[in-house]
Amino acid sequence: VTVIHLNKAALKDVKTGEEFRERARTAVAGHLGVNLQRKSETVLGVWRPPDGNGLREVQPVDVRGKDFTPFGFTIHRALDMPELIASADLEAIQVSNAQAKNMRPSEVDNSTHTELVASVFEHAPRPIGYSTQEVNDHTRRVLSKHLSQHIGRQYAEDWRTHWEAEQLIERVEKAKHPRQRWRPVSWASEPVATAAVEAVPEVDLFGHEAAKEPKPKRPKAPRKAGRSKR
Repeated sequence: VTVIHLNKAALKDVKTGEEFRERARTAVAGHLGVNLQRKSETVLGVWRPPDGNGLREVQPVDVRGKDFTPFGFTIHRALDMPELIASADLEAIQVSNAQAKNMRPSEVDNSTHTELVASVFEHAPRPIGYSTQEVNDHTRRVLSKHLSQHIGRQYAEDWRTHWEAEQLIERVEKAKHPRQRWRPVSWASEPVATAAVEAVPEVDLFGHEAAKEPKPKRPKAPRKAGRSKR
């Protein structure tokens, strides 16, 4: 088995496995790689789909007319070992990623939006909320888990803009404030809790409130003797 690196520039903007197989045949780096690929009996290519969320696909580049079914694998985070994904599951993941990639905020029902907003602001400090950068970062994390794919910053901003238009979130400060902060609209209707602690009176053995003893007065220091001013 010989590992041959491919030219990254030739594989730029590759979105499907079929497109990867076509470009990989001419994307081998170096004269040695070209000769090895030409004389090899089987050439397989490994690539990472742009929206695969950690998925790697193994595609046939040149198998000399033999049948080869593509498969995938991921890296187990705890064991740091590859986990194989069958071809049927790989096709289901590809279809799911394609559908999720085209999903817009307007295609999601209101109850799902409410749950997503609650997840985004789950650990936000009340009542000040999150800054714009924090909202985008938490939105990317929640949407990546909800859609099972990698979410970009611009995609997360589209969802934040939709939530503001639908009055699910609001600005804490004015629009021209240099540091914008956001919070769910539902927080505005919640009463702000106050931590007022009443003093507990001291009582005697019979349950009567004990009289407070006056504090002893601090004796005044004697004045130093000095010359009198004329």
